[in-house]
Amino acid sequence: MTATTPGFLYPCPNCCQRLSSSRNLFGKRVRCLKCQTVFVIAEPPSKEKSEANRVPPVTPAPPVILEQRQKQQTESRPKLQRSLPFISPPELQVKGESTVLFCTLAVAASIFLFATLTTALVFGLLVLIAYFGIKSHQADLRRTAFRVTAQTAPEIDALIQTAARRLTMPTPELFIVEDRELNAFATGFDGLGTVVLNSALVKAMSSDELMFIIGHELTHIKCGHCKYSAFTNATVGTIVNHGIALLTDMIFKLWSRKAEFTCDRGGLVACKRPDAAMSALAKLENLDPVEARKYIDRAVRSNPSVDDWFATHPDTNNRIAAIAHYAKTRDYFCLQSLWES
Repeated sequence: MTATTPGFLYPCPNCCQRLSSSRNLFGKRVRCLKCQTVFVIAEPPSKEKSEANRVPPVTPAPPVILEQRQKQQTESRPKLQRSLPFISPPELQVKGESTVLFCTLAVAASIFLFATLTTALVFGLLVLIAYFGIKSHQADLRRTAFRVTAQTAPEIDALIQTAARRLTMPTPELFIVEDRELNAFATGFDGLGTVVLNSALVKAMSSDELMFIIGHELTHIKCGHCKYSAFTNATVGTIVNHGIALLTDMIFKLWSRKAEFTCDRGGLVACKRPDAAMSALAKLENLDPVEARKYIDRAVRSNPSVDDWFATHPDTNNRIAAIAHYAKTRDYFCLQSLWES
């Protein structure tokens, strides 16, 4: 139907669509324009009801009033979260889960503790073996090697006495062993320590060169390198993983090379002759005096080379260059001025 002049408003009984018609349609069948439902207008609305059924214009509320209404609606909503019952984890866990968890953690802790104690035990055992090995070696030297004293070898004894005095340390034992290799070493874990010179080295070096070598070995004892080597070797021997042991050994070899540079400084402080110190190192490479001199010149002029990562001693060229540089520093002159003799 089409209404041109609205007389009164009424809703559709099916879809509640508001419809308008004239009064003369009371009691007659009409059709809804929206859902096409046919129905009869039951009663004629009065004028007052028609006026009441008219849709008033909607006036938007101010923003402040809207915010207050939204706040009131939010506060009036029931808090469903508080009303829900609480479910604890034990109510969901299957029987025995917590027991298995605690047993697993206990086993893991036991394995970790056992591995730690085993590693510490192996480390301590290796250090103990190194300690008794050093002590046994010193005892063998006292029985078999030639011991340097003021009575047996006064010139060499004077060298070690002077070197120890210049390095401000007690004088250790000094032995000479029959060996054709140009070598010397220091050993000891506690006490004064022991210095060993090969007979070929003593014959090949001058007094100042031998003083440098003795001072070098004394610095090993003074700085505790002999004792620390026992700990580093024990650490590498404790590690089971081959890759980690190789990496650890490479790091300790780097420390060993640094220690050799330190001891070269001590040898220079002991002999006070940079030329003799460099000559002693050059003779380890070539005993010919002319070739040794050329070797020193090349080492001083050349750039430092890269040392072998798994070598215990630096390249001799680098050692000679380091001595030439250290002999010009203020630190060396300060140490040299401590003793006039």
